[in-house]
Amino acid sequence: MRTLINNQITIEHYIDKSDLPDDGNIYNAVSQIPHFISEVGEFLQADTRWKQSECKDVNLLKGAAMEELIDVFIMSINLMISYGMSEDMIVAAYNHKLGVLEKRHKIPKGELEVML
Repeated sequence: MRTLINNQITIEHYIDKSDLPDDGNIYNAVSQIPHFISEVGEFLQADTRWKQSECKDVNLLKGAAMEELIDVFIMSINLMISYGMSEDMIVAAYNHKLGVLEKRHKIPKGELEVML
């Protein structure tokens, strides 16, 4: 997780000449949201299996769809960093959510592996 966060901080520095996590300027955090939504839209355009009238061969879609899905993942990390989430906060929130999902879906304890 630390490597993912550090890489995104470096990438954002070169793209926007901004330093994440920022100085508390909410604009920097909020400005990440349209980028995130745009990447979700690009993913949906790349993988049109959800449109029954345009269902295509899965193998043809994997490359573009996977690339766009990684962009969604990257933008998710950017959003977390922009909103001031540290690595410890991200891991704690993820582990907490695993507990919620365990209870909600009656998953036996120990089936899900927590992040350290």
